[in-house]
Amino acid sequence: MFKPFKFAQNVGPSLGMIQYALNNYWKFENIKEHCNVLEVGCGPGNTTHDYLLGLFPKTLQTYIGIDKSKPMVEYAQKHYQNDPRLKFKLMDITTDSLPNNFLQAFDHVLSFQCLQFVSDHRKSLSNIYRMTKPGGNTFFTLPVRSVLFDVYEELAQNDIWKPYLKDYRKFLTPTQFFVDPQPQLHFETILKEVGFSTVVCVSFDQNVVLPKKLFFAFVDSVCVYPIPKDLMDNFLEEVFEGMKRRKCVNDNNQDEQYVTTPCNFLIAYAIKPHLNSLAANSL
Repeated sequence: MFKPFKFAQNVGPSLGMIQYALNNYWKFENIKEHCNVLEVGCGPGNTTHDYLLGLFPKTLQTYIGIDKSKPMVEYAQKHYQNDPRLKFKLMDITTDSLPNNFLQAFDHVLSFQCLQFVSDHRKSLSNIYRMTKPGGNTFFTLPVRSVLFDVYEELAQNDIWKPYLKDYRKFLTPTQFFVDPQPQLHFETILKEVGFSTVVCVSFDQNVVLPKKLFFAFVDSVCVYPIPKDLMDNFLEEVFEGMKRRKCVNDNNQDEQYVTTPCNFLIAYAIKPHLNSLAANSL
């Protein structure tokens, strides 16, 4: 995802899911005064700055957004790092080398609509656990299945798009390919195995409906594949045709075409036990 300006301009579908999660599940978060916060997958920083930062008390000490995309982080630093508590840093959540000052450093670790681009959930959640303070928590959302991802898989077999989508599975959540999908169990199991105590882990179906023009803009903005600029318009048309074949395109009364993308979303909240709890469990 290397188009920070386009992503910032087309954040609507992602923001809708974030707002749903906040409205229905943020009550579990137990926000701490004088807290340190880490956001995994901050993108261009606009959602972080405009919506998420305000969820925390004025006593917030630090809010660090990380992303593995250098253009995204540079854009965020340039446009949104105007609050002394807010910093954006380049980091891959699946790294083997976490910064020492990040270990057990954060009261709250957030991730919104990011982990669908991570194929190794065990590594990412293990790193999140290692960066969470004892007694701290993590709260994250992601689409765990999407018809749009099915279209990408289809295009990856096409001779024209195969060179650009050959590694498409590396950029998609493995839950997309489960034969008997139970994504909440997948995440519950990993969260518990890395050490968290899971409080909430739910998945549900939801349709994302966009006019054709906005659908094209959104797909372009979140495309993680190296499609050349001169082929992007053709690629978007191919994606649109793939959605048509899946009966996901409809006309309204004004003959405007709309694309409905069926998705399955997951919301998870988990607590890292206090050190005394860990000691008691080991006895």
